[in-house]
Order: sequence, then C-alpha cells, then structure tokens
Amino acid sequence: NPVWLKQIKKVYSIDQDFHFMAYMTEEMLEPYFSLEPVGITIHLEAGKKKENLEILQQIKEKGIRAGIAISPESEWEEIQSKSRNTSFYLEIDRVPPPGIEPGLAV
Repeated sequence: NPVWLKQIKKVYSIDQDFHFMAYMTEEMLEPYFSLEPVGITIHLEAGKKKENLEILQQIKEKGIRAGIAISPESEWEEIQSKSRNTSFYLEIDRVPPPGIEPGLAV
C-alpha cells in the first residue's frame, strides 16, 4: 500500500525496493513511482513480452533500477520466448535468482 509506505519513508531513512509478483501496469505502478524507490522488479511470467518491455522502460525513465524476476519452475525456452527482443535486455538492471516458487512458504 503506497500510503503506508510513504509514512514509513517519512520515519525511516531507508531505500525502498519493490518486487511485484503479479501483473502490473503503469497505472498500477504510478503511486509507487512517487515514492522514488531505488528499484522495481516485475515478474517475467506475469505479463506479455511487449507489456513487460514497456513497463521496464517506464521504470527506467523514472531513474529507477528495473529488475525482472523469473519463477524457478520456468523452462529456459519459455524465458527466451518472452524476451527475444534485444532491447528487452537493455532495460534490465538485475535478475534476482529464484529461490522458491512464488507463494510457497516453508
């Protein structure tokens, strides 16, 4: 929730880095852009290739590090099919390694 994240930022001098495990649009991200995080990571599998590229570009245009997360169960061929465009890779600042399947808690 961007409202309470804004309150946390007022009290604590910490960098905010957001990782969204769901489909996101620019409209959904806009409140988070205003918090000026150091990074935003989206999930490769959560959107279409063209939409993911546009969202990564929008994140970068705001001066925010853009990341792409990949589910551990994803096959390499699926990853390649969603990211064949060279400009897709130019927009990525980081790829956090998957540890567990999203939603799985031990």
